[in-house]
Amino acid sequence: MKSLKKLIVVLLLVLLIGVGVGCDISINGGKVDVDDHNNTTKVDLDDVYSAVLLALGDRTKVESDLVFPASKDGVLIVWSSSNPEVLGNDGKVTRPLDDTKVTITIVLKYGEETKQYSFNVTVKGNRADVPDGYDKIGELIAQEAGVSASVRGTVVGLTSQSFLVKDDTGFILVYQGKNFKADVKVGNIVVVNGVTAEYAGMKQFGTDATYTIEDGQGTDNGTFETLDVAKFDALATEANVKLVSITGKLLKSGNYWNLEVSGATNKGSVSYPAQNLDEYDGKNVVVTGYFVGVTGSSTKYINFILVNIKLSDNQGGNDTPIEATSAKISEVISAEAGNYEINGVVAGVTSQSFLVTDDSKAFILVYVGKEWQRDLEIGDNVKVTGTTTKYAGMMQFGAGSTYVKGTSTTYDAGNPELVDGTLLDTLGTDLVVKYVTVNGDLAKSGNYWNLTVAGATLVGSISYPYQDINSFDGKNVDVTGYFVGVTGSSTKYATIILTDIKEGVVTPITSDPVTVSEVLNGTVGAAYKTSGVAIAVNSQSFLLKDDTGTILVYLGSDYQKDINVGDVVNIEGKTSTYKGSVQFNKPTYQKTEETKTVTHPEPHVLTLSEFDALDTDKPVIDYVTIVGELQIDDKYVNIIVTGSLLYGSVAYPVEDFKSLDGKFVEVTGY
Repeated sequence: MKSLKKLIVVLLLVLLIGVGVGCDISINGGKVDVDDHNNTTKVDLDDVYSAVLLALGDRTKVESDLVFPASKDGVLIVWSSSNPEVLGNDGKVTRPLDDTKVTITIVLKYGEETKQYSFNVTVKGNRADVPDGYDKIGELIAQEAGVSASVRGTVVGLTSQSFLVKDDTGFILVYQGKNFKADVKVGNIVVVNGVTAEYAGMKQFGTDATYTIEDGQGTDNGTFETLDVAKFDALATEANVKLVSITGKLLKSGNYWNLEVSGATNKGSVSYPAQNLDEYDGKNVVVTGYFVGVTGSSTKYINFILVNIKLSDNQGGNDTPIEATSAKISEVISAEAGNYEINGVVAGVTSQSFLVTDDSKAFILVYVGKEWQRDLEIGDNVKVTGTTTKYAGMMQFGAGSTYVKGTSTTYDAGNPELVDGTLLDTLGTDLVVKYVTVNGDLAKSGNYWNLTVAGATLVGSISYPYQDINSFDGKNVDVTGYFVGVTGSSTKYATIILTDIKEGVVTPITSDPVTVSEVLNGTVGAAYKTSGVAIAVNSQSFLLKDDTGTILVYLGSDYQKDINVGDVVNIEGKTSTYKGSVQFNKPTYQKTEETKTVTHPEPHVLTLSEFDALDTDKPVIDYVTIVGELQIDDKYVNIIVTGSLLYGSVAYPVEDFKSLDGKFVEVTGY
């Protein structure tokens, strides 16, 4: 599951670089300024390059993925493509319509020696033959809507208001509306003339299009893909017609035929069926048809043109195949929606769901629904199998998942983090499950329990509490529980699974100045006064150091950038945790007239294994040097370290590094 690991690290790893004083990024003649003390063997990079080319084989007519190794004979290799949409930096091939030449650049590095080479690869196009004088559907649907076109193809799908046409390059729907004469049959060869429009995320011809039926019959539908729940939900982001099969319960709603797929976030919709489906209403069915787009807003409907329908063998439940991958919770929540099996312990319970954690120290919600008998308690070991989906900004197991209760144990949640209004809003941005205590005014609103928190934009919301909390209605309370996501549109609600509630008490404030070490080891969420010298700065924060320790002072995008390295600064404010580190979160600060000379220690040049070891839930601030390729991705400046699953990230840099984009650099900082 290496791809999952990589995603986790991209989200969680922050390597803070003090840009300016105490930070060096240098390139000299294409070589990285770092000593390789272990390199004593001479390697000819030209020979390695020749061997790499030989291993690639024929580069003049590539049709399938290539293998781009990260190293060979101890030489590090970094690959770069001039056209990643056709041939990716990882060797993945996506064939275009026409033959396309792509330039591949590779950088070979061995010790202090670095060389760059380039060569061409021709990716074969997949343009199919279409009769002269007609537009190719594949090219037509790739253009913006509003194109006048003439296409020729075979009718492969039919509804009471439209038909679907296919040529050798793609599919397009021809919508005729309620006045459709239905004189077209599946297999007819037709010529369609009209102007394209866009509907349900796909191109189609509208009611003003004309068509003629030619003599002859086209080919059959071909092979369909049987969808599991995850693949069904994934259609919501697809933009290409495909023939599929899915199992669910068919329900008539007015003029619509909807398909409820157990465990899925979205619903299916059989588009204007030409046949009578009344006998299937309320039954589990297997629907085979063409996916032709997505409609709806709050509820997404996956639209199908029906090809075949039959009763499912299982009328008692869902028989959509589920092949679950056993994984850690940290891997599941970082991956795309899919079918998974986890083992963990129950950390929180509501009347409709439960929260599970495991030794990866991550959490995932398992939603069961209104009918749940609540047969689990905190501390119960449990195995969960089902399909994940995203809700409230976080991955969870949806309804239809199954679980097996194991033995019970004592679960220690540890100390909750004290959260004020500012920190509550920060949780709504980070979207990571966290154990918290938050103070606010509790009020019941219908079936909901809302918590108004001073200074917060978000409103707290206690999620389906099974406990009786009516006696706290209208009172100021301290709520302890797990933050599990954000819901709502105009008003945003921070959802909390309740573990404890009591009438509110005032959070203690530390009035006397303390050391940085005392801040780092004190109660997270309490307020402190401390002082120290700024040893590194960026555009949104600075590092503060005294004789006992170092702490990040985060000030946000409104920071005036008036602190320089060497300034002595007084701090007063509350702490929070971010990515495992205690920090000041937007405190007040006062720059004194005193300055000190900052002498940085000798940087620790990280080996590959040491760099990988930075992936920890208890990071330690350190002065280090890393070597890698600098890549700018929108507002992010990343350092790609060859052979590692981690990315380095230069945090909120003051300087502009555009001239270094794509080059090997040596980065020194905190």
